[in-house]
Amino acid sequence: MKKILLILPILALLLVAIPGVASAYDFGYAISDEEFTNKDSLTLNRIQSFLENKGSYLATFNLEIEGKKVRASDLIYNAAQEYSINPKIILINLQKEQSLITNGDPTQRALDCAMGYEYGKGCQWMFDNKPQYKGFANQVDAGAWQFNRYMQNPDTGYYTHVGDTITRENEKYGTQTFKIKNQATAALATYTTSLSGITMIKDLMIEWFELTHYPNGSLLQNASTGGVYLIEKGEKRAIISMSALYANYNPNTIILVSPDILDQYEDGDQIKFVDNTLIRSPKGTVYMIRNGARRGFASGDALRQFGFNPEEIIDVGWSDINQLDEVDPITIKDSFPVGGLLQSIETGAVYYISSKGTIYPIWDKAIMVSRFSNRRYIPMYQEDIEKFNTGNPLKFKDGTLVTSPSANSVYVISDGKKQPFKSGDDFIGLGYKWENVVHTTDAALKLHQLGDYIEIK
Repeated sequence: MKKILLILPILALLLVAIPGVASAYDFGYAISDEEFTNKDSLTLNRIQSFLENKGSYLATFNLEIEGKKVRASDLIYNAAQEYSINPKIILINLQKEQSLITNGDPTQRALDCAMGYEYGKGCQWMFDNKPQYKGFANQVDAGAWQFNRYMQNPDTGYYTHVGDTITRENEKYGTQTFKIKNQATAALATYTTSLSGITMIKDLMIEWFELTHYPNGSLLQNASTGGVYLIEKGEKRAIISMSALYANYNPNTIILVSPDILDQYEDGDQIKFVDNTLIRSPKGTVYMIRNGARRGFASGDALRQFGFNPEEIIDVGWSDINQLDEVDPITIKDSFPVGGLLQSIETGAVYYISSKGTIYPIWDKAIMVSRFSNRRYIPMYQEDIEKFNTGNPLKFKDGTLVTSPSANSVYVISDGKKQPFKSGDDFIGLGYKWENVVHTTDAALKLHQLGDYIEIK
């Protein structure tokens, strides 16, 4: 679901398609292929707790298999792992077919036909002719196997394919005619002839599993269009160029989400360039972006004086350059036009100095990397550093995942606060990656006030 390999080809879409406003209900796109096959979206413990929270009969349902008692959650988890199907899909299908998630007292027949795996001929026919598929354990295994088969063999023997225009109906949405847009939706439409096979996936993925609010600083990618957004002040801001993305954010932290999640956010201002981005014209002139305008560096000496790394300069075309108003150039007479990093010659301590001349101590290198990954230090004697006004120590950038040696949780920084994840299951289920967690010092982490827990609703 969240593999970075998915991001690289999709990023090209950023340059040719600007994501627009929320679209109408898309019957042809129930869920992304990546999420449909994300077998690790729920841990075993998370599946069990989900059933318990729903008051499901399956929370306490056990079967004896080969002399051992096996829980329903074990069967669901094992089938998801074996056939690379999202366990959320299995849970929703159990609800769609026999209401087994919300029913506290189902009939034996409902359990025996749990996933509706019946060759399209009804449970009684199946029981009489295919008894090996009767029973909860057999149904879960067969249903997950069939979904996997649809995904692995999209062009063999199935009556719904990507690109097909079909007509389906159910009580909630009536009769709908639509085109199938991806293989996961084709699999759902093949598995059942009712429109509910598609709409319940879309509706219950949001109602049961999706968090409607990601912390400020999160990078979310639309699984349908490939558009990447920054969540800021409760709005989604479309990042409409790769240069803006790579210059200011870490693509490895992007979280793939369904279009329905992004539709819940209002559109904010688009992001093409961020303040302090360095760009170079085809002619070779280097500019700094500031307040939506460009300031050229009057000379190479002026560029080097402020500690910029040449590797962070982005080459852009005239079409990008000409969209930005040009203001007074930066000369060597300017002090710190965009701020900078000062390093004490005597102690090695690093400070951030703002364009207004205030210095902010940086207590941990990890904080510096999260905010200024490529900025060079400007060496300065300590007595000269102390001549500036001093502000509070600098905090981590919003969206950064952090922990420390004595912390009992992983946190995400949002609005300067540290928000803990309620459990590892919530961390994984929301699409975060353990490899992106930054290990900092206890003192640096304590700079951030404690915020609300983050959990899957």
